[in-house]
Amino acid sequence: MASFAFELPQLEVPCEVSRKLFKRVERYGRLASRIIMQAEAFGRGFSQAFMPHVAKALA
Repeated sequence: MASFAFELPQLEVPCEVSRKLFKRVERYGRLASRIIMQAEAFGRGFSQAFMPHVAKALA
């Protein structure tokens, strides 16, 4: 199957299409990193909020 793919003609992507795809990938990458940062901040806040309760439970 791989040899068949190499025999197919390579299509050129119009510049505008590749630019739009790149912008979309870039936008989703920024969104994903923003979501990851928010999740990390939520996790830190959550653990700090319950740390006194855990310390009391262990004592």
